[in-house]
Amino acid sequence: MRHPNPEVSRRVCYLFCRFVKPLRGQILSHGVLPSVMTALEPVLMDAARPDASGACGNSSGGGTGGGTGGAMATAGNDDRLYVFEAFGLLLGIEDVPDDVRVRYLEAVFNQLRAAVETACQVSFFQCVYGQFD
Repeated sequence: MRHPNPEVSRRVCYLFCRFVKPLRGQILSHGVLPSVMTALEPVLMDAARPDASGACGNSSGGGTGGGTGGAMATAGNDDRLYVFEAFGLLLGIEDVPDDVRVRYLEAVFNQLRAAVETACQVSFFQCVYGQFD
């Protein structure tokens, strides 16, 4: 998910979600949930930012390359957003204690809230002082 090629990174987010769906119980039972959730935090922050590559988000490339293809390719689907689904699937495991869920949610949402507040302050500053891109 942290691959330098944005197309590869986006596609891995989708594939990770597909991986998590059937194996989330094993992720918990093997005790790797804390390390997975910690590793997902920066990826979630990256996925929350607009795609810097200027692409619609999927890796279909409009040609014969991979990607989600079909209707998803024309809908502007951003495969990076699947990491949020994977995060939710992992938090939704029945045996995860509520206090652990709250801790992971607070960690991610506090970072997301701070990013939104920063974006609002920058936008306000640009509006007040007439500095538009």
